Amino acid sequence: MKADCSPCPAKLWCLFSGGKDSIAAADVLASCGRLAGCIFLDTTIRVPDLLPHVEKVCADRGWPLEIYHAPVPYEVIVRRYGFPGPGQHGLIMSHLKGRGVRAFAKAHPGEALASGVRSGESRRRLGNARPWSRFEGIWCHAPILDWTTGAVWAYVRRNNLPLSPAYKTLHLSGDCLCGAFAEREEVPLIKTFYPEVADRLQQLEERVAEDRIVRPVRYRRWGGGMGTLGFSRLQSELESFVCGECEP
Repeated sequence: MKADCSPCPAKLWCLFSGGKDSIAAADVLASCGRLAGCIFLDTTIRVPDLLPHVEKVCADRGWPLEIYHAPVPYEVIVRRYGFPGPGQHGLIMSHLKGRGVRAFAKAHPGEALASGVRSGESRRRLGNARPWSRFEGIWCHAPILDWTTGAVWAYVRRNNLPLSPAYKTLHLSGDCLCGAFAEREEVPLIKTFYPEVADRLQQLEERVAEDRIVRPVRYRRWGGGMGTLGFSRLQSELESFVCGECEP
């Protein structure tokens, strides 16, 4: 699949989660001379070895890296609203990633973002992701929008691109474990490979139960994706753009 290397704008900042799609998009832009740098959105609920990996990848390749931390930690949001399910993904995404995008816009007025979102990547994104989108005045580009999963893997292997350590264990980038589309059965998997994250989620569940602010029982536990029911709701364009690899 040929990459889209259109001439306008000259350079873009690529959202970089450490996953196969985001590193492929960043590398495509770099090969075209259009990569201004990479943006990492710290959701405050990620696997602990991801950020060191992202920093090393960018340093090894000479890619400028900027990190935007969610201003309100995941625990605070969950204790206020409960653990998110599919219907709450937009809310949690706005807190954990959307505000980082807005902070980027303030720091880089007039500049554009890029993402590794692909139209065929998820049933929730079919017909939703576009080559160019605009969110709150920010132009966002999807340079590998039409690539198949096979084409992405072929590109990654051909160019020997390093992936997030979580790909070997959780089979996803691990940049966001908010649990909106996760299932309860994924908890043992996290506990096996990232016990500190599992302990953190368990302690948060206990605090939510003690607070008694969240009334529906289903919002008191992590992993309320309810299997395929989560796919019935299409993501918004912004959700698709910033949450490209949050499902296995």
